[in-house]
Amino acid sequence: MTTTISVAEAARPMVADPAEWSLGLWLTVALLAVAVLGGTALRVVPEHHRIVVFRLGRITRVRGPGIVASIPGLERVATVSLRPVHLPLVVSALTRDGVSVRLTATVACRIAAPARSTVASADPVGDTVATVESALAKRVAHTDLVDLLMVRERLEDTLPCELSTIAAAWGVEVAEITVSDIEARLSADLLRLVQQAGTPLSRPSAGRRSTPPGDR
Repeated sequence: MTTTISVAEAARPMVADPAEWSLGLWLTVALLAVAVLGGTALRVVPEHHRIVVFRLGRITRVRGPGIVASIPGLERVATVSLRPVHLPLVVSALTRDGVSVRLTATVACRIAAPARSTVASADPVGDTVATVESALAKRVAHTDLVDLLMVRERLEDTLPCELSTIAAAWGVEVAEITVSDIEARLSADLLRLVQQAGTPLSRPSAGRRSTPPGDR
């Protein structure tokens, strides 16, 4: 039996089945959603960085370097750099004998505990720098001007270890403190100290009388 198709039926455009069209649309939307979620759920953590993962406000893990997965909408991540940072410091203080000095220094510190640094302080490095400035000012206040240059190397050797114990509460380690310059303002107190330091040299020793050269 031969089936005859008219010219009008052959020219009529084919209409897609509504069910097939709806299925294709849902598949496209699902693929797009998976791509978006996959892009936000997977992160590439570079070297010298760590990712701290929070779930419902609590730290669940620290990951990196490499590819790290998280659950979008349920977990939040914070990226922490472990590279050392070098920050300049300018500390103005009074010595024990009342002279105003100005110290120029550099502090090198780094994040040693990523998880602790994200919850203990909003700015752990800034808090560490403020602690270093306060410690330098206290050391200057307990040192005379004449002795300040001599204890300079001692400050650079002992302060990093002492302050690392304090900064550990913020997850920070103080690696190095370098005092590059110590300036003293020319003031009446400084002139008084210079005069006092020079006075014993100009006075004859006790119990000894100066003899003119012609009477020797």
